[in-house]
Amino acid sequence: MNIKKIIFFLVMSSFLSSAGEISDRTELTIKEYFGSDINLSKYKISLSQEIRVTIQNECRQKFFSDYIYVWKIDHKDHTTHYAVLDNVMGKTQPITFLVIFDSRGMITNSSVVKYREQHGGGVKEAHWLDQFIGLNGLSEFELGKNIDSISGATISSRSMTLGIRKLSLLFNYLKEKV
Repeated sequence: MNIKKIIFFLVMSSFLSSAGEISDRTELTIKEYFGSDINLSKYKISLSQEIRVTIQNECRQKFFSDYIYVWKIDHKDHTTHYAVLDNVMGKTQPITFLVIFDSRGMITNSSVVKYREQHGGGVKEAHWLDQFIGLNGLSEFELGKNIDSISGATISSRSMTLGIRKLSLLFNYLKEKV
């Protein structure tokens, strides 16, 4: 087995062993943002080959998996938001992040659920993540132009920017599936 396969196996093993922790942390993050007066419905959405290829080509970033977790957020029996959990690769480890969209696909919040790297943690900071608020699938996501780069976190900030853009482009597909 070559070294890349060993590293991939170790990364995936650690990622999968913490899946319950990630889900719990994600739901806690959603409830902290909205308060307790909401109902959450969790979905595991398989991504078709066609949609994966189309969006990967548009973003120049591959999906971490062939499925995405989505939470539909209802308040008083009305769906108000959707929260989407995904991963991108940092320098050597996955970064698990959450993007919350309103029902029209506008980003209202984003956060890093689990950051595994030793460096580049600036992408976890609210002031950096707040740059994405108000953006949608039609918005420009250009690092160094309308999204600030982070010194010492070039790979993480690039990966996160592309990952959030990717989810923005995927939003309508996911909304139809839940």
